Amino acid sequence: MKINAFLIFIVLFLGVAFGSESLTVVANVNNSQPLSLNAIVIDGTISTGEYEYYVSIQTGPVIDLYYTIIRGTIYVGLKMQATGWISMGYGGTGSMDDYDIITGGWDAANNRSYIFDAFSIGKVVPPVDGVQNYNEYAASESGGYTILEYSRDLKTEDTSVDKELIPGVSMNVIFALHSTSDDISIEHTTAKRKKNFIFYGPPAAPENLTATPYRTNVSLSWLTPPGDGGFAISNYVVYRSEDNGTTYTQIATTTQTNYVDTSVVTGTIYYYKVTAVNSKGESGDSNIVIALPLGDITPPRLVNTTTASFETDVAWSYPADDGGIPVLKYNIYRSETMGGPYTFLGSNTSAFGFKDTTVLNGRTYYYVVTALNKYNESSYSAEVTASPVGEPTPPQNIEAVNGDNTATLNWTAPITDGGASITQYNVYRSSTQGGPYTFIGTNDSTTGYYDTGVINGQTYYYVVTAVNSYGESAYSDEQRLLIANTPLAPTNLNGTFGDSHVVLTWDVADGRGFTVSNYTIYRRDPGASGFVAIATVNATNYTDIGLTNGLTYRYVVTATSQIG
Repeated sequence: MKINAFLIFIVLFLGVAFGSESLTVVANVNNSQPLSLNAIVIDGTISTGEYEYYVSIQTGPVIDLYYTIIRGTIYVGLKMQATGWISMGYGGTGSMDDYDIITGGWDAANNRSYIFDAFSIGKVVPPVDGVQNYNEYAASESGGYTILEYSRDLKTEDTSVDKELIPGVSMNVIFALHSTSDDISIEHTTAKRKKNFIFYGPPAAPENLTATPYRTNVSLSWLTPPGDGGFAISNYVVYRSEDNGTTYTQIATTTQTNYVDTSVVTGTIYYYKVTAVNSKGESGDSNIVIALPLGDITPPRLVNTTTASFETDVAWSYPADDGGIPVLKYNIYRSETMGGPYTFLGSNTSAFGFKDTTVLNGRTYYYVVTALNKYNESSYSAEVTASPVGEPTPPQNIEAVNGDNTATLNWTAPITDGGASITQYNVYRSSTQGGPYTFIGTNDSTTGYYDTGVINGQTYYYVVTAVNSYGESAYSDEQRLLIANTPLAPTNLNGTFGDSHVVLTWDVADGRGFTVSNYTIYRRDPGASGFVAIATVNATNYTDIGLTNGLTYRYVVTATSQIG
C-alpha cells in the first residue's frame, strides 16, 4: 500500500546542502545467506539479525544503516543519534542535485510516525513527490536515538523523479538529521554524503523481456540486469501465467538470456516474466510480456459459384490450415471489378456456402472468401466469377402527364436487361394505390405509352414491366396521376347594351371533371392594347356599368376550377 503521511514537513526541508565529504563504503555482511521476508518486521525497532546488511555511516553523531533486499523491494532501517527528523537519499549527481529522498521520524507531539518521499533539485527546498512511493513504515524514539523503518520498490512506476536503486552498482547516498527538532523548516545539524556506495543483495531485474510466438512454441529473450547485486548471477527463472497475469507458475530455469517454451497450446494466451538469481536470492520481476502462439490461417479452398435469376450461390471448403484453432466463420466479399476492391457482403458460421440475392441479372460479379478463427482472418481466397441471367430489372424513372381524358407515360430502360434484349414493355393501371393492377397495353422497345382509357377528375396508378426472352421483370415504381385539366372556356358569350352599361351572359363551362367555382370577366377599352380583368363572379352573367355611350368595348370570360 502506498502511504501519504506528514507531508506538511516538506515546506522548508533541506534548504542547505548536505556535507560534501567523499568516502567509499562497502557494506558489512551480517548473514551469509539471504533472509526471508518473515524475518523483517516494520515496527520502528531493529532487532539483532533482522536485516541482512549493516553499515556504520558515522559514529558521532551515530548514523547507522540497516537493509535487506528481497524480490525487488528494499527494507531499510535507519538509526540516528537524534530526536528530530532523519533522512536518507540516493541517486544524485552532486551535493544536492537529483536525489530521491525519504525523510521521517517520530512526532512526539502527536504520538505518531511520519514519512514522506521527495526529490532534490539543487540547493533549494526539495519539492514533495506527487506520488508517494513507499510500501510501509514505522518510527520510534528512545534514549536520544530515532529509528525509521520503511520498505519501497527498487524501481517504481514514477520514473519522472524516482531513482531506481540498482543492487551492485555504486551510487551517491546522502544522510541527514536534526538532533532535536521535527520541524523540517530548521536546517539539518548533521549531514553526510557517501560516494560510490553499493547496496548488496539479489540482482536487479532482467530488462527488455520480449516474446515471439510461433504455432507450437514461444521464444523468449531478455537483457542481463543492470546490476548483479554484487554477486555473480547464477541463473534466470522463467514464470508463466495462463489466467491473464493473475497467478504465475515457474516453468524453467536457465543460465542463458533466452528460453523457448515448447509446452504451449496453440490459441492460448500466455503471460511471461523473468527473474535473475545470485547467491543472495532472486531479483524482482522483469517487465511482463504477452504471447499468443498461432499458425497462419490459410484461405478457404475450392471456392465456386452457381447462379439463378437474381441469385448467386458461393461455395467453399475448409482451409488447408486453420492456424491450429478451429475456424469460427467465413466472410464473403464481392466486387464488380476483377481483382477488387471488394465489399463485405456477409458471414456464414454454420456452413460452407452463401446465397447472394442482391445481384442483378446480366451483370458479372467477382467473389472472394476469407476464413476467421478466434484471433485472425485469412487472406482472400482465389477469386471466382458469377454472371446470373434471367428477366430484366424493372423500367426506371416512370413519368405520367395528364391530358383531356388521356395520360401520356414515359420511362427509361432497366438498369440491366437480364442478359437478353428487351422485347417489349407492359403497362398496368389501377385506381387504387398499390394495386391490384390491370394490364392495359404493351409496347415494343419504345419507352412510352398513350392511355386513352382515363376520365378527367379521376386518379390512376401506373406501373410498367420489361420483358426479355427469360421473362417479365417485376413492377416498376408506381406513378400516381390525377387526370386534371383546367376548365374549358365558357361558350355562347353574349352582350346586351343599355344606357351606359352592358349585360353579359354565357353558358356553364365544362370543368373537365371538376366543379367550376367562378368566372373572370376581362374587358378591352377603346384604344387599349389588351384586356384587363374587371370582375370575378360565381354566376353566368355580369352587368358592366359606368360605360360611355357610343364607344366600343370588347369582353372575354374565363372559368376557374380547383385545378386552375
